[in-house]
Amino acid sequence: MATTLAHTLPAKPLGGGSQPPRPLQPRSLAPSHAALAAQPPHVPTQHLPPRPPSAFPSPSPSPAPTSAAAPTATTGVVGIASPQSSVPFPSTSRCSHLPQALETGTDQQLERFSLAVRWSLKLASEHHQAGKRRKLPAPKCSSCHLALRRAMLCLDCATPLCTTAEGAGHVHAHSTKHRHSLFWDLHSCSVWCAGCSDYVYHPSVEKLVALETEAFQAELKAGNEAGAIVKRKRVTPSAWKTSSLSTTAIENVLPRGLRNLGQTCYMSVVLQAFLSNPILRSFFLSDRHNRSLCERTQLGEKPCLLCEMDLLFSECCSSSASAFGPTNFLHTMWQSSTELSGYAQQDAHEFLISTLNLLHSSSPGSTNLHCTCIAHSTFAGQLRSEVRCGRCGNVTNSTDPFLDLSLDLRGGAKVGLPAGANTLADCLTRFTSPEQLPPKEYTCGTCGDTAHTASKQLSIQNLPPVLCIQLKRFEHVGGSHKVDTPIRYPLKLNMRRYMSTTLATASPGLASPGPDSAYEYELSSLVAHEGTLTNGHYTSICRGPDDFWVFDDDKVRRAPIAEVLNAKAYLLIYTKK
Repeated sequence: MATTLAHTLPAKPLGGGSQPPRPLQPRSLAPSHAALAAQPPHVPTQHLPPRPPSAFPSPSPSPAPTSAAAPTATTGVVGIASPQSSVPFPSTSRCSHLPQALETGTDQQLERFSLAVRWSLKLASEHHQAGKRRKLPAPKCSSCHLALRRAMLCLDCATPLCTTAEGAGHVHAHSTKHRHSLFWDLHSCSVWCAGCSDYVYHPSVEKLVALETEAFQAELKAGNEAGAIVKRKRVTPSAWKTSSLSTTAIENVLPRGLRNLGQTCYMSVVLQAFLSNPILRSFFLSDRHNRSLCERTQLGEKPCLLCEMDLLFSECCSSSASAFGPTNFLHTMWQSSTELSGYAQQDAHEFLISTLNLLHSSSPGSTNLHCTCIAHSTFAGQLRSEVRCGRCGNVTNSTDPFLDLSLDLRGGAKVGLPAGANTLADCLTRFTSPEQLPPKEYTCGTCGDTAHTASKQLSIQNLPPVLCIQLKRFEHVGGSHKVDTPIRYPLKLNMRRYMSTTLATASPGLASPGPDSAYEYELSSLVAHEGTLTNGHYTSICRGPDDFWVFDDDKVRRAPIAEVLNAKAYLLIYTKK
């Protein structure tokens, strides 16, 4: 996926660097055409580190234009070599691409020029801050993902590309494929024209560099004098104009549906819950598992579900609006889990647990003890079991891991709740209430008694970042049937009252409960089931950045809050705030 400049540029410049010239007032990111023509180009020189050798030739020593608009021979700009330097700029007389781009460029394109200049200045500033940790990550090529010491930025689409032999020079392939001619050399702060195969010069670019340099150095000076980081002036909505391109891109970013591949709605709803989860999105979209570099796949071992999940996120987070068919994901699940293979109807909860187990087994170096794979670090918590002897009062404690909590929808009367009380809080109260064990089911390790009954109480010792709750709507007691009892559940859930630190009576050594914020969750998605036990259909409702969305296989629509809270939920997935 191409990395856009808007995502890689730092939002706020940092202090430090060499002594700047006279301070100027902060200015907006993109200067207007009038500003480019009116501002003088002169600014004292700040030398950048020498350009490393690469596949790109050094600019040929042609004289700069002598028009009134061009800088004089003695003028030097940050990142721009003067005619006396070893890397002078050639004339633009043989290049028509750059002048045409500047004459016909939109405000958005000019802003991209401006942001590219500021990125170069920031990289140069950090290069001169000896002994300080680098705060701006090295650019990475969007094709080979190599961290680049010298990167080219496409001025048409803001894609960072490599020029080194190690990276195969993807700037050339990008130019040929997309017909993009102009690239910004972040290291030398100059324009490379792929159509002319040379660095090119233009007075307007010189002026733009001069304007951005003075603004950047003024901010550095103000930061040094104040001893703090200077915040860049925020661009207000009135300071820029939206284009049809930018507004269309925002409006078309809608969730992508999943095609039903033959009674696979049970898979679609679980995958949509994964896609809407912020922790999983961050993991896969930040390239924590790259399917192109996966050793397991390259060695031809068992299918890697992490690779299929990486593909799923890449496809469903793209700009495509059509439904996606996760055929590779389904095939990998069939190969890895025989109980889920075939086109028969399956249970969404079983598919969820099987998927998490396969994500665990696909993770390199995964172990069952203190596992740090993406499945366990996201969904795994710990349950505490406390068994009390009815004769001597001895208490036995044990802990067990869990990936989800399975809650009964009935039985409220046995713990003092009204029969049929069905809110999520009531179900959790039943789950963590003491229950009597049948005689002779427990033998006390202290007194050895087996005749007296004992009580058992469950509580949650460690909460996971993502809490998955199954509501037991399918019962198999005296025959199989579905429980259609409605249940009320909140958009925000506080789990403090169900913790071991709150419920424990014989364990004073447990840690203090802590603030309420440590136990607060928000509903991120739910899975609903319509129909009977043997013939039904799954849908899901997932939280987006601003709204909830209903996913019915390939059909996607917005969901009002009333519909979210009144669904016949089977799975509830809460994410810690």
